Amino acid sequence: MHRWQREEVTIRLLPAPTNAGIVFRIGSTAIPARIAHVDARKSQLCTQLTANDHSVSTAEHLMAALVATRITNAFVDFEGDCRDGSDSVELPVLDGSSAMYMERIRQVGVEDQDAEFKYLRIKRPVQVLKQDKAAWLLPMPEDLSSSPGNFQAPTLQMNVQVNFEHKQLGTTFCRFTLGGGDPDFTLDEFYREIAAARTFTFEDEIEWMQANGLARGGSLDNAVVFSKDKQGTVLNRDGLRFSDEWTRHKMLDCIGDIGLAGLPLHGYFFATSPGHALTHDLLRELFKDPENYEQVAPNSVNV
Repeated sequence: MHRWQREEVTIRLLPAPTNAGIVFRIGSTAIPARIAHVDARKSQLCTQLTANDHSVSTAEHLMAALVATRITNAFVDFEGDCRDGSDSVELPVLDGSSAMYMERIRQVGVEDQDAEFKYLRIKRPVQVLKQDKAAWLLPMPEDLSSSPGNFQAPTLQMNVQVNFEHKQLGTTFCRFTLGGGDPDFTLDEFYREIAAARTFTFEDEIEWMQANGLARGGSLDNAVVFSKDKQGTVLNRDGLRFSDEWTRHKMLDCIGDIGLAGLPLHGYFFATSPGHALTHDLLRELFKDPENYEQVAPNSVNV
């Protein structure tokens, strides 16, 4: 999307040991998918992870697919000439959504590991305010947290509001429950309602992005583009996949970025006009004080 790499890139998702987390590997360099490895300077329009002068960018769409399928341990390896003379790689944008990643994961399946399941329970409200943007993580009452079998499955109830009144798209909302007692339901709902929503932009912003080294690989094949006229016409020949596709994609990005917590979250997530930087800042605020959360291991279960 951003680096305009013409070379063929192969990404392999491999099983990882318990407690390894999601780890991107470039040669011998390992880059954990954790908020501590996010490069804040280069994560405005995508999520870029760094370690030892190596970086992986546009990680959010794959991360969303991994989070939705409850994959907590995996290695993501890169093969092929996917660098441009630097030690940085970009995940393929594919069609601009998570759908193709989801399809491949569902084809091969997910392997359970015999390990204690862990998650992070939000204990205190956390918020980030930035001009007209805001995001919150809030605790969930105990009486809403129970699941069958006396196992407290982590549940993150997510609500996103997107305001594009100035772009003729109005104010829209999206709600999604991540986790809960039935992982198959979450997976199916994500695949049906969120995964296929594509990244988007506005015609009058493309020139600025490309002048700043961004969106150099963008096209109508991998992004929804709205015209710069007052009607906000969709320029893609096939139109939108959902009437509120841009809002669903905002949710997709939030899910992928929330995965950088390293463990599933249990609580409420609210965001208005979210972007990558806002969600990253929210996680930084969460981890700033250990009293904001607690690690929970309710039972020894296969995960």
